[in-house]
Order: sequence, then C-alpha cells, then structure tokens
Amino acid sequence: MCLEPIITPLIFGAGLFAAGLMRNRHAKRWRKYAEFLELDAHIGVFRFTLSGSKGPIEIEITADAVPNQHYAAKLTITGNFPEELHLRRTRSIGGIARTLVGSRQVNIGDPDFDRKVWLQGNEAELRAIMNKQVRDAVVVTITQANISCDAYNITWSIPRNTSKTCLATMAAVIDLGVVISVDKTQIVEQLAGNAENDPVEDVQKRCLSVLASQYQQHDKFVETARRLAHSSSPSIQLHARILAFQAEHDKSEAYLVEFANNHELDVHLRAEAWRTLGTKYQSDRTSFITEVLEPDILRRLTSRTASISETDLDALRDHGSPQTLQPLQAYLQRPAPEDLRPAARNAIKAIQSRTDKSLLGAVMIPNATGGGEVDIASSEAG
Repeated sequence: MCLEPIITPLIFGAGLFAAGLMRNRHAKRWRKYAEFLELDAHIGVFRFTLSGSKGPIEIEITADAVPNQHYAAKLTITGNFPEELHLRRTRSIGGIARTLVGSRQVNIGDPDFDRKVWLQGNEAELRAIMNKQVRDAVVVTITQANISCDAYNITWSIPRNTSKTCLATMAAVIDLGVVISVDKTQIVEQLAGNAENDPVEDVQKRCLSVLASQYQQHDKFVETARRLAHSSSPSIQLHARILAFQAEHDKSEAYLVEFANNHELDVHLRAEAWRTLGTKYQSDRTSFITEVLEPDILRRLTSRTASISETDLDALRDHGSPQTLQPLQAYLQRPAPEDLRPAARNAIKAIQSRTDKSLLGAVMIPNATGGGEVDIASSEAG
C-alpha cells in the first residue's frame, strides 16, 4: 500500500499549522507593541503595519507576518527635521565615508558628543535643537540602533537579534524623532536658550555666534549678549562683549574696554579684548602687553610645565622687549612643540631687528649640534 498520497498532505498541513501558530504569536506580539507605542495596528495575512503620529512626526512600522532570517521589521519616521540633515555614529560606514569625501560636519561644541556623533545640516537649526537633553538622547539612541537619518526620514531596519529589546529601542527612536524636529518659528528662542543655559561653554559660545551672524539685529540676540556680558564665566563674558562690539551695540565698546582693564581677569582674555578693540586703543594695548602680558609669558617660558601658545609668541614678535630674547632662545633649545617653533623663531627675529638694527633682521636659532649654542642666521639665508 502506498502511503505517499496520505503522508504528503499531512506534512503540508502540519507545515501550514506551524506557520499559522508562528504568525499568530508574531501578531500577538505586534499588537502589544502597537498598544505600548500608542499606534494603530493593521494585522494582514502577510504583513503587519503599525502607524500613527506623535507630536510633529508620523510613524510607520512594517513587519512580515513570518519574520525573515535577518530583519524583524522596519521603522520609518517622517518629520520636519533640519535641512540637509545627516546623523550617524561617527564610526559608522556612512559617517566615515562622508568624512573622507569632505562633507561639512557641524561640531556642536560638546567634545564627548562630537566624538561620537557625525552631524551635517543647517547649522542654526542643528545648534537650536541640540541642547544637552537632546544630545544625550541622540547618543543613547544611536548606541542602541543603527539608524539612518536625513532631512525627511529616520529609518531603522530592526535586526531579529534585537527582538527582546526592540520595543524599548523603538520607543527611544520615536522619541528622538520628536526632539530633533524643527519648529522654525522657535529657532532664535532655542539658540538664545542654549547660549544662556547649556552646561558646556563652547556650546554656549557657538550658539551665540550663530545668533550674531544670522540674527544680528534681532532683539533676542541683543538681550542675550547683554545678559551673557555679565556671565559668571569670564570666557563667556568676553565672547558676548566681543560679539556685541562687532555688532556695534550700544555701550558695547565701553563694556569691552572695562573687561580689558579688569586686573582680576586672566591676562589671555584681556589680551584678546585689547586685540579686538584695535588700533584706536593701540597705545593701551602696547602698555598692557609690556607691563602685564610679557611678564606672564616670560614666567611660562621659563617653566617646564606651563604652556605657551602661538598667540603668546605673536605678541612677543610684535611688542616683545630685549629681555625676552634669552628665554625665547632657551625655549627653542628645549623639546618645544614643532608647530610653535616657527612662531618662536619669528619672535626672536623681530625682537633682534628692533634691538640691533645692524643685524638687519637676523634670527638667532639653536645650532644643528643641539649642544645649546646659538648661531646667528641671516634672514636672507633661508
């Protein structure tokens, strides 16, 4: 007796029954997902779709009735995101590729965030929305999900191996879509809020700079710059006063002169204030450099641990007195940073030229033997 006509239908029926059970379990799970995410569920024969809206975004999640080997579902969020937006993990292939081809990255000013996240898009809109809370949400979300994000959509192809945690991650991705949506009527307000309240000073400065460059005559920039001119941070104070001065705000010059003359402030910040004030205050700036800044630079030149900047060396080049020559020469004989050595040589050359006209711009540099002796090389020889 041949059993094949009987066994084959039984096997086929068992397969259909098993597939049906799998589909029903799958459908039950996705109905729970829809309830948790507050989305409408359409459970079809071959595909499940969850859809709905949350605030400014539209959400759609699609999944095959029987999961394939690789992906559990695809999440798509449509919203009003920053123009030309691209957001990825820095180490992702897309982020690396864009870096290699020279795409313009927007650094928010938070070192920890900028190291982890690659951003491209409208600068004012990105800086407006990227407050500390949003930055934290971005970092958490891109760590959990390999999302793709542009000016129109956030998408996430959800791998099957994340099925146990994908509900919480889907909720995080959806929340991210809400917080990075742009309300163009609030850009100035958000920039001003970040400039005043962000816990990272460089983020504050960059937000205020965008206000100054794009909304210079806006009342919100005037108010924010005025408040930050009296910030508890001298660095923020200076930045706000410089931007107000460049925008020619009322009393901004007097505020900047007041800062430059404040003996309780860091000499580097005061030097930047004098530099910004320009030739109108040239004699005051020169006096400040010779009486205050130069002694401070000399102290650091002779220290093995204190740092020297190119701005310091440029100040000595323009205004340094003969007493700075020996410390500068000694600095060059030490393992000074290579990128600062040209500035140090230029400073020596300029000071020598002012000190001894007969040298005609000669420059004193360490000799090739490295033994600490100093040769005098004509500027024409190089």
